[in-house]
Amino acid sequence: MMDVKAERDGNNMHLESDAPPMLPTQLIAIRHGKFMSEVLEPYRDHISAFWSLEDVDQTEADHRDLLNLYTSDQILRVVIDRHTIETSFDDAWDCAPG
Repeated sequence: MMDVKAERDGNNMHLESDAPPMLPTQLIAIRHGKFMSEVLEPYRDHISAFWSLEDVDQTEADHRDLLNLYTSDQILRVVIDRHTIETSFDDAWDCAPG
């Protein structure tokens, strides 16, 4: 039970899910510097309460790797570019390298 934590939204209400779903198409649309300054850094203190420093660093590296793969891997790029608003979260991430 020590690992259980409540996640709250901006109004201090409970979140319906663990994290807002973010699709690969949304992640590749964010420059790495903007990902760091607007997505990761503002929440670093909160994140570090639940993740190790290595996990935070790995998240940063994973975003950079996704951007590099999107640029260099034509097959991955075609698959991601075919995603639409109708693509389910699970289907979208089935294409992601893991």
